Amino acid sequence: AEPIRQRFYRVPIEKKESQNEEVQYLLDNNLAEPSFSSWSSPCLLVKKSDGTFRFCTDYRKLNAVTKPDSFPLPRIDD
Repeated sequence: AEPIRQRFYRVPIEKKESQNEEVQYLLDNNLAEPSFSSWSSPCLLVKKSDGTFRFCTDYRKLNAVTKPDSFPLPRIDD
């Protein structure tokens, strides 16, 4: 498929600081690394029930072009 490059969502100022902290945490702990790929999906913050934010990535357009695996994992019952 042709690379999918989505525009990033606008982030309110009050969420921007939380988003920057989360990105910095991921980079500092080697859970993420900078990328220069032609594929991109936007990130967003979703409020959890305790009032904190969950860092999420919107892969809906990527999932739309992903072909399903023709060899699924075996069932644990088998």
